[in-house]
Amino acid sequence: MYLIERHMQPDKFGSIPQAAWWALATLTTVGYGDVVPVTPLGKMLGRVVMLLGVGMIALPVAIIATGFSQESTRHQFVVTWGMIARVPLFGSMDYSEIAEITKVLYTRTFMPGVPIVRASDAGDAMFIIASGEAVVEISPGQHALLKEGDFFGEMALLEHRRHKHDVVAKTRCRVYVLDSMSLARLERRHPEIMQQIRKMAEARVLANEPTRRQGRKRKASTTS
Repeated sequence: MYLIERHMQPDKFGSIPQAAWWALATLTTVGYGDVVPVTPLGKMLGRVVMLLGVGMIALPVAIIATGFSQESTRHQFVVTWGMIARVPLFGSMDYSEIAEITKVLYTRTFMPGVPIVRASDAGDAMFIIASGEAVVEISPGQHALLKEGDFFGEMALLEHRRHKHDVVAKTRCRVYVLDSMSLARLERRHPEIMQQIRKMAEARVLANEPTRRQGRKRKASTTS
């Protein structure tokens, strides 16, 4: 550009450093506009430098952004996988089965005091607490605290019935959600996983049955 434009614009391209200023501004796609070529050959060279600028700046930035996104996705997958592996409902599954479940989960965030589910809501999803705490309102004056790794709503989802209790976020609560559509997709692709989920859910119901009976007895004795 110095050789092409120095005679037409000696004040702007009269030296190599002056031409380098234009080249740098054009390559970085900044284009201040204070120095522009005016000759046909200079404009043609300017077009070439503009295209080189796209290749040197825009493409590497896109590659870096894509790599960052992929790394973030891999990290989130590992975190989610570790959380799911600690949930008792999925504790007896192998690595590949947990990985398949992890793929169909998505996250939702609830602020303190916001209901996650309400009694009589359709049981179209089960929830796993990723962070924060939630409260299950079993009955007036009787509550259960759910913390990180706890889950709820699995029986309503599996039995296609409505939820029996309100679950309200006590703190800022982030939950993993496995909805009915994802569950159906998982059942079609991996029926053995669904059998395992049903088996573990039924075992959990049986394990909680003595506690429920004791609670009903206490309530009856208090009423009498």
